[in-house]
Amino acid sequence: MIRNRLQFYLSVILLLVALFFVGKRLVFLSHAEKADGAVEGLTAADSICHTKRGRRSRSSYECTRYTASIGFVTRDGRSGSFSVVAGSARGHNQPISAASFHQGERVRVVYNPNNLSEVYCDAFMHLWGKPFMISIFAVVTMVGSCFDSRSRLRINV
Repeated sequence: MIRNRLQFYLSVILLLVALFFVGKRLVFLSHAEKADGAVEGLTAADSICHTKRGRRSRSSYECTRYTASIGFVTRDGRSGSFSVVAGSARGHNQPISAASFHQGERVRVVYNPNNLSEVYCDAFMHLWGKPFMISIFAVVTMVGSCFDSRSRLRINV
């Protein structure tokens, strides 16, 4: 039985959004081609990262965020490139060696031959991360809509 209709409707909307992303990704993969790419460059930028601690607490800390520039050549010889997040490290001015990609590293890519700006690393989280995370959140929200919220829960002693 649904106890929180608003939360349930939100979860249905999230599930529809996730299905949209899954459909979009399946259409992309149906005509995508694969190529070997290589990390052509890494950049590091000082930033502020956030972490959640507890239910409502949010903590900030200094960090270095990394970005990798990946180049590839298509089957017909056209060159393409794109950037991906390459991790972060706690503290400012951290060495580039802390990035999850390294200069010259080979990376398998999946690209749209008709639009070289539509390209992903050929790895589960790069291809399916967004729909997967939205789906998990939608399911958790939907299950949560079946229970009373903590604020309304009363225990009679």
